[in-house]
Amino acid sequence: MRIDSHVHIDTYDVDIKDVLNEIEQHKIFTIAVAMDPESYVKSKEIAEHCHYVLPTFGIHPWQAHKFNERLSEFDHFIDESPMIGEIGLDFHWIEDESLYPAQLQVFEYFLQKAQQQDKVVNIHTKGAELKVIELLEQYQVTAIVHWYSGPIELIQRYLDAGAFFTISVELMFSDHIKEIAKTVQLNRILTETDNPGGYSWLTNKVGMPSVLNLVIDELAKQKQVTVDSLIEQIEVNMRGLVANRDDVLSLMDRLNKY
Repeated sequence: MRIDSHVHIDTYDVDIKDVLNEIEQHKIFTIAVAMDPESYVKSKEIAEHCHYVLPTFGIHPWQAHKFNERLSEFDHFIDESPMIGEIGLDFHWIEDESLYPAQLQVFEYFLQKAQQQDKVVNIHTKGAELKVIELLEQYQVTAIVHWYSGPIELIQRYLDAGAFFTISVELMFSDHIKEIAKTVQLNRILTETDNPGGYSWLTNKVGMPSVLNLVIDELAKQKQVTVDSLIEQIEVNMRGLVANRDDVLSLMDRLNKY
């Protein structure tokens, strides 16, 4: 079973049946992150048609200013979600500093909930890598660090805080991402695509689920391991990450029987 740790499955503008068929064909356990409540609800609807899709709730930092005064309205989504994401901070793509307090308010609200409920968070760190790790250390929450492209020197601090790093489609295009992949030990790595937008951003082609195979192939080369052993290790890593979540583990067990 392959694992795609970060997908915006609700944002595909192609036939979703084709997407789900590809997920099932390649046996890709797909963690569907949300940008906001609407996208979470849509992801849940899509997941009803594919056992491999795990919908999770979060509010992206780009959307934080729209919801920072209404957070308690969505506690039921947080409570039911097996993981939390996508959440985090973005001080790079968001240049308007007046929006940063709302980002921090939303991020800390979710971190507090994750701490209380002992849930893994799927986080965005762009341009705010230092502040994010400070908050992860403060709240002592375990994180999937999505598409990290920040300073190499902060990686060990994230690892010390228990974080796992996803390696994304940019691995095929960026020497810096290759260096990150080399720096993070294999037992703390996950794979992702950020489909459909990640691959599209890099290539102007829709990121279909099978793009994950390109990431796996390149990562296996970088880590000098076989593809099969890498796939197995990524699943071991995910199982260790969610060891306290019987619902996720039982889902993974069922998927391995298909």
